[in-house]
Amino acid sequence: MDEIEFKYRDIPSKPWTDDIFSSLLDVGTKKAVGYLPLETIYKHGGDIGELTRWGYDKALRVEMFALGTTASGALYMWDQKMLSELLHKHREVLIDAGIPLDTYEYCKDIEHNTYYSEKYPEAYRIIGLTFNDERFREDG
Repeated sequence: MDEIEFKYRDIPSKPWTDDIFSSLLDVGTKKAVGYLPLETIYKHGGDIGELTRWGYDKALRVEMFALGTTASGALYMWDQKMLSELLHKHREVLIDAGIPLDTYEYCKDIEHNTYYSEKYPEAYRIIGLTFNDERFREDG
């Protein structure tokens, strides 16, 4: 995977390899969706503009959602094709839980709503799959 260079506020041009950014940098190769709270990005020296440009360069959809479950707002990236295929593969479960199948609406929905495993166990698992959470992988 290409390395992305982030700029610390006080140490310009330092390459950034912090694992925290893999939540976004793995989108399109290892996962369909990734996000980071804006506060986390700033805390770890990331630059929203650079992340956004990187996402666009990789042909990913990039959106910032405010006033969701992450108090600071969050930057989301997703691979349109990969996410769309996952959502449509599991459409019945998602529809039963009231989760939208449109990729933009899906990401906005999961940022603004919490789906508890006790109430929506299958939807919870599918949400985990879209993030490639190892607890929910279909391949084992």
